[in-house]
Amino acid sequence: MTGRVAFVFPRVRYQSGDPPLGIASLAAVLRRDRPGLDVRVIDGTFLGGLARLRDAVVSAAADVVAIYVDSLMVSDALAMAGAARAAGAFTLAGGPLASVAPELLLPGFDAVFRGEGEPAIAPLVDRILARASLEDVPGLHLPGPDGTPIDTGAPSHPADLDSLPFPAWDLLDMGRYIRMWPYLDSIRMDMTGTNVVASRGCPWQCTYCQPTLSAIFGRRIRRYGPERVAAEVAELQTRFGIDGVFFHDDTMTASAQWLDAMCAALLRLPRRVLWGCNSRVDSLTPALVDRMVEAGMRTVHLGVESGSRRVREDVLDKHVDPDHLRTLVTHLRSRGAHALGFFMLGSPTESLGEMIETIRMARRLELTEATFSITSVLPGSRLRERVASDPRFAIRDGVDADYYRRRNFIDRGSLLGDASLRAIQYAGLVGFYLHPLRAGYLARHLTSPLGLAKLAMKASRFLKPLE
Repeated sequence: MTGRVAFVFPRVRYQSGDPPLGIASLAAVLRRDRPGLDVRVIDGTFLGGLARLRDAVVSAAADVVAIYVDSLMVSDALAMAGAARAAGAFTLAGGPLASVAPELLLPGFDAVFRGEGEPAIAPLVDRILARASLEDVPGLHLPGPDGTPIDTGAPSHPADLDSLPFPAWDLLDMGRYIRMWPYLDSIRMDMTGTNVVASRGCPWQCTYCQPTLSAIFGRRIRRYGPERVAAEVAELQTRFGIDGVFFHDDTMTASAQWLDAMCAALLRLPRRVLWGCNSRVDSLTPALVDRMVEAGMRTVHLGVESGSRRVREDVLDKHVDPDHLRTLVTHLRSRGAHALGFFMLGSPTESLGEMIETIRMARRLELTEATFSITSVLPGSRLRERVASDPRFAIRDGVDADYYRRRNFIDRGSLLGDASLRAIQYAGLVGFYLHPLRAGYLARHLTSPLGLAKLAMKASRFLKPLE
């Protein structure tokens, strides 16, 4: 069967060094299983705006346009679906928002796919190109004749992650992604690298991201084999000459046994690679840090979220022992590794004093980097359900969950509006990065053209004005 399929990644508001590995994986599977198809990726990250992305989507003249949708870019995804439809394409939505709230995307798309797409993408495209019924294809939400969506049942997951091909890197602007990759800036500003995914899923139940992750990946973590991951890293080294990778798993450190085998596989690579990963605070120990550092780990991103125990545990269902956190961050620094802390401001019922407590905690910890996002209640999350059922709050319908700039809900019991929260966010960022502990990190950015470009990319997410 012949035809043209375009995967669209509608990230136009914020540039990033993170390549869209999800759609690159789907593109690789489709090319492998249906070699007669013309498969391409249209990535908005570096195109320069929504109008140029729309032009690229229309000029592709694809038969099927599959668009990634998350809560940060839903309005842009819907705009691209409209443009593709007008050009005669069948439009298919996938991604986090499609998995947890598919009804929000109909009738803007012809079909919405939930969960991981690799097992279904080839037979689904066959059906679409043949203009056959899709009602017996699992994992879809389809427009019903009376306006009620048709649910075709639960999607399947890839039975063997190791059987999946490497992502279709050749369909992405990997040269630019590698140049702007920020994850080991704390080690060396010109270090080249990119991202790899070594596992899928998360068993924890933080209210701000569950059951979204379970809806996409299932309730348990599934892992690639360590040798398969090492082979992907080796291929990236050969093809692109990279020095480092960041494992973009939600929690790479959930299994110490698997991680130990992963470290052993990385140590067997012909050429050493430096790397980083995401971790929960409570799944990391000094002994595990030592093993990871031996294998090349140089940065860990830790989900802390709040300096207030009440907010962490009662609102976000995030359990962090502050004493263990301090010990862990200090130990990382003593081993030549760096830590980034994720923090959230403006959670439901959070007071100004609790936000200040968060900023003070971040500033005092021996972290090299920190982000201060503004709490969003994402569709499908338990936090959104709580807010939606509580008369103290109101959901801002039609507003993308832009957690860099504003809340997508109203807290009627708070005097803090969007502008006040932005001021607190700026105070957190300025107070954190002007601390002497971060002087070296900041100097590396300010003393090189590449560092300034990366700093501008990072800062643009937080400095873009409110509309």
